[in-house]
Amino acid sequence: MPRIMVWINNPEDYPSWSTDAKRARAAATLEWHGYIRELRKKRKVTHIWGSHQLLSRGDPSHSQGILISVYDTESWEEFDDLLARDPLRHSSTYVTTPLCSLLEDRDTDLARYEAHKKQYFGENPSAVRLMEYEKKRGLFNNAPDYVGTLNYQAPKNKKTNIKYTYRPGDPIEILLLGSNPDEYITMWDDLTKLIHHEKVMWWHDYTSKLVAEGKVTHCWGTNDFCLIDRPSAKSAAAVSVFRVADFEEFDGLYKMDPIRQSTIFWSVLLRPIADQLKFDQKRFELF
Repeated sequence: MPRIMVWINNPEDYPSWSTDAKRARAAATLEWHGYIRELRKKRKVTHIWGSHQLLSRGDPSHSQGILISVYDTESWEEFDDLLARDPLRHSSTYVTTPLCSLLEDRDTDLARYEAHKKQYFGENPSAVRLMEYEKKRGLFNNAPDYVGTLNYQAPKNKKTNIKYTYRPGDPIEILLLGSNPDEYITMWDDLTKLIHHEKVMWWHDYTSKLVAEGKVTHCWGTNDFCLIDRPSAKSAAAVSVFRVADFEEFDGLYKMDPIRQSTIFWSVLLRPIADQLKFDQKRFELF
């Protein structure tokens, strides 16, 4: 049963569009809200979010905001059909990420780590290999003190409430999509990758800790997939939704991520879909 996270954004050339073309896309966005709610009723979509206009920390952005949904379909053919009917399909850019459960992802990561370790050291590790490992391992951090001490748990990934609207004082939600950097494929040697795989296992404990504290409400692993239009170094990734009081709290949690320094991230400040609908209606009226 395919489960796919879909990110919808406007095309890069959107700022150069005519007013009529922008108005047509704004109208299609309102149509999309109706379409996605119908899919929710049919249990084909389980999670829906809008996004706030926090677009880029350092670079100018063409984005007008991102719409995010999680499809839960019976087959890839059904997913193809639903996405083909999407009112925004011909006026937007899409990121489609095949998801897997966090427990499945953890099992896969552990198997990869154990297999890599066995391949690197062999049955009877040589003194040279052990010395190389100890020397390079000394350049990296040790495991956080909570690693191996927790009862592992994954979030329940509860369906989003499409009627919920934000109220002052409510927590904010931030979605992170993290994946390995291009250097993982092009520059890292096998020993560096082995140490990274060890730290990925720490990340699972880190996430479990935040789940237990109620700071991470949703988390999925991803099936390995790259790009269809050009070669890509991307492979495995993970998606997490943080629920925190403010950005100061998020900063503290984010900086404690064991793979923070060896992973690239997308981050989206989420907006309840009911609030996103009101915003999109206002934006349409501006035309």
